[in-house]
Amino acid sequence: MLNTNLTYEIIEYNNIIHGRLQLLKIKINNSTLTLINIYGPNTADLNSFTTIEKVVTENSSETLILGGDFNNVLNYELDKLNGKIDINKKMFSKNK
Repeated sequence: MLNTNLTYEIIEYNNIIHGRLQLLKIKINNSTLTLINIYGPNTADLNSFTTIEKVVTENSSETLILGGDFNNVLNYELDKLNGKIDINKKMFSKNK
């Protein structure tokens, strides 16, 4: 994930939700970066998204890089083609 020629120090690693939410704090050239990787649930798991929101909020004052796959459809007409419409309907109704 990180270039082997890059000089960095790992400050913290936390596997918050196994396989779903990881946090990595690294120091590069006197700068601290917080990297958060998300693989969102593919079901209407509101607890996972609440945890994700909490972790992002707790680290929002730092230089933050957020990436991953949220597995959440915000607009069924634009974002789904020949897929199951009901998978995240519960989450979709919470996003409105």
